[in-house]
Amino acid sequence: MTNEQLKAFICVVEQGSFRAAAEHLYKTQPSISAAVKSLETHFNLTFFDRSNYRPELTDEGRAFYTQAKKLLQQAIELEMYGHQLASADVP
Repeated sequence: MTNEQLKAFICVVEQGSFRAAAEHLYKTQPSISAAVKSLETHFNLTFFDRSNYRPELTDEGRAFYTQAKKLLQQAIELEMYGHQLASADVP
């Protein structure tokens, strides 16, 4: 599981489609689809019901989304903290 896969998954949820997520992240739609599919394969889960025009979250997808958002936010905060430490005048 990578941050890029999580970002792709979260963006599909928040943008409402794989195409919109691709545009938002400046990536191709196939790369977004592949990232999400790889994440689903990694956990042997299906996060989206793709039978309709718009992908809809499954129960597992909803649960995973909640935790993925938390984890990605923590990663962003940790990166900011690392930069703060690096810029501090510590001998």
